[in-house]
Amino acid sequence: MWGGNVTAFAGGIAAAGAIVAPSVRNQMTYEQRLASMANTAFAEQNTAGRRTGMRSMDQLIRRSVAVGGGSKETAADTLDTLLASGAVDYTTAEKLLPMLQKYATATEADPKELAQIAIRLKQSFGISDNQIPTALNMVIKSGQLGSFEIKNLAKWLPQQLAAANALGMNGLGDLAVLLGFNQASMISAGSPDEAGNNIVNLLTKINSQDAANSAARIKFNGKGIDLPGTLVRARSKGFTALEAFSGLTDKIVANNPEYQAFEKQLKSSTTDSARQEIMQSQAKILEGSAIGQIIADRQALMALVAWRANRQYGNDVIKGVNQQRVLPLSQQSGEQNFDLIKGTNFYKVNQLNNTRDFAQMDAIQPLSDVLGKLSGELNDYAGAYPGLTKALAGAETAIKAMTAAAWAFAGIKFLSSAGAAATAAGTTAAGAGTAAATATRIPGWAGRLGLGRVLAPFAVWQGAEAVPLMQVSRGDAEARARLEKGNYPNDQARMLDALKSRPGLMDAWDEVKSWWASPSNIRVPESANGYPVPPFAQQPAVQTPINITTQLQVDGRVLAEVVNEANGQSAARGPQGGPH
Repeated sequence: MWGGNVTAFAGGIAAAGAIVAPSVRNQMTYEQRLASMANTAFAEQNTAGRRTGMRSMDQLIRRSVAVGGGSKETAADTLDTLLASGAVDYTTAEKLLPMLQKYATATEADPKELAQIAIRLKQSFGISDNQIPTALNMVIKSGQLGSFEIKNLAKWLPQQLAAANALGMNGLGDLAVLLGFNQASMISAGSPDEAGNNIVNLLTKINSQDAANSAARIKFNGKGIDLPGTLVRARSKGFTALEAFSGLTDKIVANNPEYQAFEKQLKSSTTDSARQEIMQSQAKILEGSAIGQIIADRQALMALVAWRANRQYGNDVIKGVNQQRVLPLSQQSGEQNFDLIKGTNFYKVNQLNNTRDFAQMDAIQPLSDVLGKLSGELNDYAGAYPGLTKALAGAETAIKAMTAAAWAFAGIKFLSSAGAAATAAGTTAAGAGTAAATATRIPGWAGRLGLGRVLAPFAVWQGAEAVPLMQVSRGDAEARARLEKGNYPNDQARMLDALKSRPGLMDAWDEVKSWWASPSNIRVPESANGYPVPPFAQQPAVQTPINITTQLQVDGRVLAEVVNEANGQSAARGPQGGPH
């Protein structure tokens, strides 16, 4: 009976801790994250201003999740990415975050990666805050038109934008060209990562000094090629550096009959595998030509070959992407994708979970505040009274160690009783006596295997390990009584009684003994602090114990009797079969 009551209390405490602890931790972790971001976003303000900023960011995250889905964690990560970049101030982040959450939900992309694209568009491509939504919709549309999807663009586009800007590319028009090159590159590449890397290498090589020097040594129409000048002149005519270099390649390979033969084969080829083989052959030709001297990089050449072999397809992508620039925002790709996604059951359930998450944090906020305040005060008290802190810590260790010792001693009794249990089961007549014996003891297998002798020393060691850290005697009861009254002339007298009254080993032993007390000693309040006690924690009604007698019979005889008879015969014969 005592076990049911104690277990109920332990279960109730464990259940309450399991429910409350994650909620408190969730709220505290979120608050800590807001504080860290506020230090970045509002660095020029004082502490009060930063606290105001925390509240503002909290509302922004809630609003962004409500508008665009995701979770508070992804929204906080994305906001942190925007603010840490240095390119986005808080006012701009307030506009971008809801949109980024929405488009991430619409495309199943990581909102942090979309944020990186937005940051690079601002930093490297001269895209204004007002143009960011259109630019992102162009990126989304590109993923829909080709096999280089939005998640691949989110990974590779930030690097490509920086490299393209070094070639003088910027603005929405050049962004469309870069997106077209990516989709064309995917056709000749074995994977999205290879396609993205090929474009990065091409952009980097075109702008390198090695390429300029190599081009100057190549005679074309009797003169060396001025690569930087060629790119600048093409720019003045409205062409990007990628388009200009592709045009230069056209002129160089125009008089190469082998290359031109492959061009004709490409136009008539209908299978992807055949086109792949032809493009690989063209790349080899370019490697051995003047272009190969200018761009001594196989991956970069594959991106160039892919564009030249799929120029019509690439131009179609550019045209489709540019259409986003003339559509109303509500009709652009990201908005239309999201309009469909938000009607799905998964999205609705996720939004309900977000609402519940924020509601739980709001409900647990007072408890978190109390825990934080109490922890701070206890920490201050520990600094002011280190002696008392040490004493209390020692008492805690004593109680823990005594608890371990109690279980160790209980384990010793449990295991050492195993052998006796086997004997009792075999020699006690079937009936009430046997039922009582079997009800209080376990089967004899543990004793016969010798586990009691093996595990008992280990259990004692576990319990005794912390004994040297504790005092043995009980705490001073009179000092405890004075502490309860609290009538002290000064703090020194209070501290002295606090040290005298600290729990010792015997106090812990008294507490452990109470665990085996009659259940009548365990008082279960009907309510605790105004809250009803759940049914599992209430004291159950007294029930009459039910005794169950189990007998194993062999040929009509009780198994225990058969075993005892065999043991008796063996004992009468004496030892056999072994050395004498």
